[in-house]
Amino acid sequence: MPRGGFHPVELRVQVLTLSAIGFSTEKISKSLNLSPRTVQSIVKKGRDRGYRPEVSLRVQLEFVEDRKRSGRPVEITEATQNTVITSVTADRAGREKSSEILAYEAGISHSSVLRILHSHGFVIAKPSWKPGLTEAARLRRLEFCLAHQHWTLEDWKRVIFTDETGVILGHRRGAIRVWRTVKDSHTRNCVRRRWKACSDFMVWGCFSYDKKGPLHIYKPETAAMRKQADIEIEAMNRELEPLCREEWELATGLSRVHLRPNRGRVPKWNWNEKNARLPTVTESSSMSIKQKTCKRSLTGLAIHQDLNAIEPCWAWMKKRTTSRGAPRDKKTGEAEWRQAWADLPQETIQHWIERLIRHIQIVIELEGGNEYKEGREDRDTRSWAGRRIKGRLSPRVDLALQPIEAPE
Repeated sequence: MPRGGFHPVELRVQVLTLSAIGFSTEKISKSLNLSPRTVQSIVKKGRDRGYRPEVSLRVQLEFVEDRKRSGRPVEITEATQNTVITSVTADRAGREKSSEILAYEAGISHSSVLRILHSHGFVIAKPSWKPGLTEAARLRRLEFCLAHQHWTLEDWKRVIFTDETGVILGHRRGAIRVWRTVKDSHTRNCVRRRWKACSDFMVWGCFSYDKKGPLHIYKPETAAMRKQADIEIEAMNRELEPLCREEWELATGLSRVHLRPNRGRVPKWNWNEKNARLPTVTESSSMSIKQKTCKRSLTGLAIHQDLNAIEPCWAWMKKRTTSRGAPRDKKTGEAEWRQAWADLPQETIQHWIERLIRHIQIVIELEGGNEYKEGREDRDTRSWAGRRIKGRLSPRVDLALQPIEAPE
């Protein structure tokens, strides 16, 4: 018997076949790299189980299979394993079941459940995050992708991608770990706070495939700025009204061509928001036009987050500006964001735009869904294990503006 266990069934079949056609024990031993006693033992067991080469050279499984061994019978059968795996993969609730519940359902121990899951490649991990999609949102995503499925990279190079995001001072992006003792779970410097719908300043940026645009940081709107905005909006409305009215009259006239001969209500022109009139600050309940436009843009991009090349830019920027600690004051935060925007490589921007072609094809396959891993197919797959050098940080960890000097 080899050190690793029993000889495989295929090897036993070879031994019986060579013995049946006249090979000697010594020749079989040298050919298959087995000891003579092992060859004799395999031939003897085959004959004891009914193998008769003089009658038939065919080797049946019962001549070479392992015998049933003595000892405690196996409690975790294949059916039990299938029950556990089926319970886990059935739906979302099954994915979130604890190992204790799975053990109770299958009637086995907690450690047995963990052993079954690990043997099938399952690990406990944080779920992937994706924006929620309604049926209307999925339909809009599918329509957008169908309209752009034949776009080439040259078509995307002519697009300018714009977006804005909010920045919270003192907030770090991503999963953060802290060093603490058991008693420090709620110490002030061990608690990470969450703020709902809060931002200290808004940032807007734009770029294309070949050029990076400006980064604009919004300033707080004062009363004088609101008054000036009202004056500019009124001037824009005076210019827009004749054009919009002419377009409305043309559209209304065409729609009334095939009306019935009986007279009906005559449409009347109203210069309002429905007809593209811009509301002033007072009319919009103290919410500026910029804020309302921002709200509409963010709502749309939440649906098409993976279809806008500038979305991953904000994750890159926030990680870079907070890698050594998030800025605490507004002046420092604005300076770091401007510097990070200046350091953003154009090659990285090009990668974000190039992957849109793959994203669109996958969204079409998913019928508007977003249940897939974003990125290019040829993304970096190198392993960084064992490459840490004493006194230096890897580029994936040290994303700050100035390199950290090693202590002397």
